[in-house]
Amino acid sequence: MATYDIADNLISLCEAQTESNCSKLESAAQDISTTRDIESRYIKDVDNIISEKDDIKVLQGSQKLITKDPSSKKNYLPDLDIIKFTPGTINTKQLKIMFGSSGSERDPVPSLQGAQAPTNMTPSTYKGSDFVGSLVRHGKKVVFESSFKHKYSPILNMSCGSPGKVCIRCENESEINLTDIKGYEVKTFSADVAISGMTIVDADTLLICGRDTKDIRKLSLSTGNVTLLFPTGELHPRDICIAPGGDLLVTLMDTVEFYVTVNSERVLVRYSPQGQERARARHDCRGDDLFVRPYRVRFNTTGTAIGVTNSTDKDNKHLVLLNTDLTLRSRYLGYGRVVDGKEKFDTTTYKPDKRYFINDFVSSWIIS
Repeated sequence: MATYDIADNLISLCEAQTESNCSKLESAAQDISTTRDIESRYIKDVDNIISEKDDIKVLQGSQKLITKDPSSKKNYLPDLDIIKFTPGTINTKQLKIMFGSSGSERDPVPSLQGAQAPTNMTPSTYKGSDFVGSLVRHGKKVVFESSFKHKYSPILNMSCGSPGKVCIRCENESEINLTDIKGYEVKTFSADVAISGMTIVDADTLLICGRDTKDIRKLSLSTGNVTLLFPTGELHPRDICIAPGGDLLVTLMDTVEFYVTVNSERVLVRYSPQGQERARARHDCRGDDLFVRPYRVRFNTTGTAIGVTNSTDKDNKHLVLLNTDLTLRSRYLGYGRVVDGKEKFDTTTYKPDKRYFINDFVSSWIIS
């Protein structure tokens, strides 16, 4: 939280100084406008004197011009405030954690041993990463803009990216509604497959996960045409997102059951844009399963971490944080509980005493 506090203080100071500077500039602009009017009248008086034939009137007029010379009353730009930094100290260790570091650099956190996790566990002091908990960046306040009631309910998926529009998937698993920000339905598309996840690539392209057909498909928002991008083998794709470099991250499962065996495939796979598998995350550094039921997958805003929601039973879903090489970074279990990626944790037997279920999340914050 150190950088958030610094950012908040800096932004508050900047806003106050900006307001002061704006006031000074407005006053200066008014003075300049007044001076320009005076100078215009002065120039007109000079022209009249030049054209005057009577020497006495020329002399009298010249005397008056000297007494009201606008150059002697010209206003210059005001002294504007600048942002001043107060000397102090910064917890550099905390900054390293927040902007990415190895587990050894983080503050120690309590260890959870699956079903044996203590109920009186002290919340972790590790607050780094864009994905942690229900934290929201306060550097820029989140301001409510608008809302609308969609005619279909409930909404199961939303994907933004097309300017001023959002793709929504509701109860009809094969249908996608393109809606504007006021709630008006622009188009309805039928993919003819059960869709489990989707992501917008650009203003015209939506990628969808064919859950039962076991493939990734491309939907054109301008024509409505759906084409096969690549198959996912024997695994059902659950969700998809775009990595900063253009690769695709897809969560996949062999079955939607919560029961996990040694042969179960519950994975996160990184594909090239053409569907070539580049990397796969299934186990942690000890060979233990990473997921029971992986679903939502997102990159953080800086492209340094990946978040995946992991359902351990029908009532509980926590967040798994991975590095860009798909190695485990940490787990956020809710209520301040964090497990470092190097600690032993059995996700297949984890049963928390208090229900915690992350439904969805976006880059800088989590909706829980």
